[in-house]
Amino acid sequence: MRRADYQGALIRQTNHMNVVLPASITSREYGQRLSRFRAEMSNRNVDLAIIDAAETLFYLFGFTPSAVRYQCCLVPLIDSPRMVMRELDQPLVVGRSWLGPDVTYRDWEDPIVSVSNTVKALGYERSRIGQELDSHFLTVKTAFAIRGLLSKATFADLSGVTRLLMARKSPAEIECHRAAARVADLGMQAGVEALKEGISERELAAAIYARALSEGADNNAPRIALIGVDPAAAAFHRGVTGSRVRRDTPIHIELLPQVNSYSSRLMRTAVVGELNTHLASVFDRLVVIQDRQLAAIRPGAVAGEIDRIARASILEAGLRNSYINNTGYGLGVIVSPRLGDFDLLFVPDATWLVEDGMVFHMYVSGAGLSISETVLVTPTGHERLTHTDRRVLSAPS
Repeated sequence: MRRADYQGALIRQTNHMNVVLPASITSREYGQRLSRFRAEMSNRNVDLAIIDAAETLFYLFGFTPSAVRYQCCLVPLIDSPRMVMRELDQPLVVGRSWLGPDVTYRDWEDPIVSVSNTVKALGYERSRIGQELDSHFLTVKTAFAIRGLLSKATFADLSGVTRLLMARKSPAEIECHRAAARVADLGMQAGVEALKEGISERELAAAIYARALSEGADNNAPRIALIGVDPAAAAFHRGVTGSRVRRDTPIHIELLPQVNSYSSRLMRTAVVGELNTHLASVFDRLVVIQDRQLAAIRPGAVAGEIDRIARASILEAGLRNSYINNTGYGLGVIVSPRLGDFDLLFVPDATWLVEDGMVFHMYVSGAGLSISETVLVTPTGHERLTHTDRRVLSAPS
């Protein structure tokens, strides 16, 4: 296809936007995002992109469809994007997105045929087409089916393109993270206020969820809080059970609220009564180690070196026998099932550089205790967005 001034084409498309866009993300910002994405398409000689990753759809267009049927957006290098979606979901797109033209199908129709027919109708049957091969919603079967119906086209991999664009947050995105961090702090406060001997994990989660939702959490992923009553306190990512809180026993509380799908996170250890002297000392040591790690976060810092500060200190102090996980990871738009940005991991061999505007969930743990913060990289260092006291949180016994 002839390559034209796609940025100018985009400006013409977005001038008519009159929908109410979520939170503080403006139509201008969505337009800038699409321009940057199209620049990457041009660099890869891609004429048409088939976008189906939930994170990309939200980042570029402001909404995430359900995954029960295949849905995607066809993004030409020039001209208007075209959504191919379930007819049932059309009101969602109209209400949440600036997208205009769309193609709908009913639940008894084949979505892949709809995609193929639309590509052909737009004149891209013989073009170079990009796909997000790392998308959780593009199965192997679906990818083969699309390529089979568009056998005259050539295909390119667009994996990771949008994730690179998403790494540095705009001022509007940072405000979403700030709002989510505030919800995390308030949710943690609600959890401690509800904490008492004999309360179940379910009851504790209910108190946290109620506060988080009332304060603005709008999680599209299913979880707002992860709770572990000893001995499960040392196990991350477990579901809520009927286990009950015991006196002087550590409790793991992790908050994962989202505001406009941007996630901020917070971990603390809590207790009814008080921890024994040894565990209290371990927690204090974790705080000191993480404070030293956070102080090293600044633009230009090497991720592996920041990881090593916490990892080596915890292992040398004997707080863990082994350290198999990362000490931090990227945050941003979070859409189920991908619940963290593991393209940006703080691990021993990480060579990527920290940049201004990145947001991370930094966490350390040992002896069944844990502490974490949501951290924003600033031009001169870092800012902690979560503000809960960095201590063991206790409730009256």
